[in-house]
Amino acid sequence: MENKNLVLYSLFALIVLSACSNLSSSTVTQNETLEAEVGEEQQPIEQSPEIVTIASEEIPEKESKDLEKTEKEAPKQEPVALEKASSKQEEELDLSKKEHSESKSEISKSQQYAESVLQIINIERDKVDLPPLKLSELLTKTARAKAEDMRDQNYYGHGSPVYGSLRDMLNTFGVPGVAAETNKIRQATPEAVTKGWINKPNGKGIYNKKWEYIGIGYAEGGSKGHYWTFMFISHDTWDGVTPKK
Repeated sequence: MENKNLVLYSLFALIVLSACSNLSSSTVTQNETLEAEVGEEQQPIEQSPEIVTIASEEIPEKESKDLEKTEKEAPKQEPVALEKASSKQEEELDLSKKEHSESKSEISKSQQYAESVLQIINIERDKVDLPPLKLSELLTKTARAKAEDMRDQNYYGHGSPVYGSLRDMLNTFGVPGVAAETNKIRQATPEAVTKGWINKPNGKGIYNKKWEYIGIGYAEGGSKGHYWTFMFISHDTWDGVTPKK
């Protein structure tokens, strides 16, 4: 009986010692953990630089493939066609410039011829004591249009298929008053075209004392080669400048 009690006491003592040992170990572990947490130096938090991102819209895979397919299937304009179109535009531009240049050159030549003819006529008028004729810009413009019309419409005469009679044409260009018209063809120079008038006191136009203003038109080309139109107006009916209203 005594031996049994001794065994029980010994067993109880071992249990108590084991429990105390576990409690002490747990306390030490907790203290070490606490000391470790307290002793650990807190590191400063570094701030990362601000990063700005731009959102981009992602195309779904199916739409992306469809887009690639469309781009491949789209017909491409042939470089040859572009070159042809560009070449055609350049040709049209060159033609327009050429026509404009020829028109300016033709008007300039007609104006020079008009001044030369006027000088010859006034020399002849002075010989018979007649006052010099005055070159009217508006009347010269009208006469030049008539000369060009004869060339372009291939006719020779007073009646125009485009402008009608002399009176109709004068009205179209705003020229008032009573006028006379003389047309000549084939003569290539001012000297040649006035030769038929010289030494003929009764010659139409240049020796008529009632005329004060003259319009002189010249056109080159056509079936006859050279076309001339002379228009005369009296000072009693027009001032040579003001267009008819």
